[in-house]
Amino acid sequence: MIRQSEVMMSKRRDPERVIRQWNIVLQLMRHRHGATLPKLRDVTGVSRMTIWRDLQALRLAGLPIDETTINGERRVSIRTTELPALILSPLQIQALDLGRRLLLPLDGTPLLDAYDDILVRVGRSLRGVPEVGSEGARQAGVRRTLSEAIAAGRVVRFGFVKVRESERLKREVEPLGWRFVRGELYLLAFDRLARARRSFASTRIHEVEVLDAASGNASEAPGADLFGTAEGLTTLESERVVIEMTPVGAAHLALRPLSASQVEHWRPDGSVRLEAQVSGLQMTADWLMTWYGDARAVSPPALVAEVVSRFRRGLEVHLAAPAAEKASPGDRDVSNS
Repeated sequence: MIRQSEVMMSKRRDPERVIRQWNIVLQLMRHRHGATLPKLRDVTGVSRMTIWRDLQALRLAGLPIDETTINGERRVSIRTTELPALILSPLQIQALDLGRRLLLPLDGTPLLDAYDDILVRVGRSLRGVPEVGSEGARQAGVRRTLSEAIAAGRVVRFGFVKVRESERLKREVEPLGWRFVRGELYLLAFDRLARARRSFASTRIHEVEVLDAASGNASEAPGADLFGTAEGLTTLESERVVIEMTPVGAAHLALRPLSASQVEHWRPDGSVRLEAQVSGLQMTADWLMTWYGDARAVSPPALVAEVVSRFRRGLEVHLAAPAAEKASPGDRDVSNS
């Protein structure tokens, strides 16, 4: 016969048992390769036999607990459930393939590695990883090395090519994270020489060397938002640009400003002269192209040349169209009659 004192003792221990078993579950979830019995004993503060009883209770509750031996050490783990094979429609397969190709600029980063892992898990290799060529493979290697340095908190040294110069500058930085802005992947880092946070276009980084020194500016890290805004994206090549806008374009400038720090000089006819300090002429050229004839680059000369070159390339494409494509349907009908 069970005495009343034993029943009361059991009731007092029930909450302790639930908390202890929950802590065991948390430990097993945190350790990918399982936890050892000494580790579980340290966490729970109970005997080996009590831990075995708790594990058995968890199994009876439906938790898939496995026991394995790794390097002669017995480990307990929660068996992960593999994703079932998915049957994808042709449209879904095309969407995955397109997504993989659009993310090529991120090749070598943890995000794209995770994407490829998903493709493997769903059982589709699609058409394989898109061919990137030797230069693409080199850039992917650079990004992978930098990503590993970010994860390990290590200082790196690399060569950096300026936009209009062939000279490679040597930089020693503490890498902090990545930003993907308008099709360009930037490394955010703390420049040890300039003693300031800078950004570097990944396509212009060469010969990365991971140093033994640990990064000391982790508080500057931008977080895991790869697709965050470009705010604070300061490159070594900050440029002052001057742009003229027609009254039509100026009327919509407030909706599409070039920079938060731009200076506007308005004229009585409604046109405006815009001055701004920008990081990266390519993004400024992108902005100018959206205005067509309502915005004109004045300086620097490199920006003017870039915009002119883009318009010329577009014009050449249209002028090179076959005569049959240029003619209207009515013109073709007349010529055939």
